[in-house]
Amino acid sequence: MLHTPEVEQEAVERVKGRVIYVLLAMLLLQLTYPISLYSTTHNVIYFSLYCGLLASGVYLASVSRKRRIAAITLAVLALVAGIPWQLTGGQVMWLTLFSYAALFLFQAMIILILIDFIFATDTMNRDVLYAACTIYIILGNAFTALYMIIYTLDTEAFFVSGSLEDPLPWQRIVYFSYSTLTTLGYGDIAPVSAWAQSVSSVEAMIGLLYIAIILGRLVSVYKSSSAK
Repeated sequence: MLHTPEVEQEAVERVKGRVIYVLLAMLLLQLTYPISLYSTTHNVIYFSLYCGLLASGVYLASVSRKRRIAAITLAVLALVAGIPWQLTGGQVMWLTLFSYAALFLFQAMIILILIDFIFATDTMNRDVLYAACTIYIILGNAFTALYMIIYTLDTEAFFVSGSLEDPLPWQRIVYFSYSTLTTLGYGDIAPVSAWAQSVSSVEAMIGLLYIAIILGRLVSVYKSSSAK
C-alpha cells in the first residue's frame, strides 16, 4: 500500500500510460476466449494471448520494485503450471489448482495496484477511466479462477440446466462469473455447493458495491480537477 504523498504521487505518475495495455489485453481475452473451444491449436493461440495479459500486468506492476518482483514471480508460476496444464488438457488436478491459484493472485495484485492509482490521483484523465473499467473486467476473470478451483475440487459444485457439456468447460465458468458479477443471472448455470454459493454471493455483492463506490470516487476526482 502507499503511505506518503510523495510515494503516492510517484506511483500515480508511473502508472499513467500503462493501464491501457492491461485493459486492451483483458478486452482481447474476453472477445476471443470462445476460440479455445475449437481445437488444441486455437487453445494455444488463446494461451499466448493470456501471456500478453501477464506481460502487461508485469509492466503495470513495475511502479515499484517489490511489486515488479511479485508480479514476475506470479506470472512465472502461472506459466510454469499453465503450459503443462495446456499440454495435459487440464487432466492433472494439482496443475489445474496451481495454475488458477497463481492467476487469481496475479489478477488480485493488478486490481490492488489500480485501486491504489484511482484513490491516489486527484486529476480526472483517461487513465483513471481506463483503470476503473479494467478493475471491473479483471474482477470477473479473477472470480473465474476461484470458481475453477472450486469446480476442480468438487465437480458437482455447479448445476447446469439443459444438455450442456459434461464436464463443465472453463469457458462456461467465465460466462457464469460475469453473469454473477453483473447480477444478470440467466439461471442456466447455478452454484450448488456451499463454497460455490458463498463465492458467487460475494462476487455479486462486489459487483454492486464497486459501481456505487467507483462512481462516487470518479465524481470526487472530477470535482477536484474542476476546482483546480
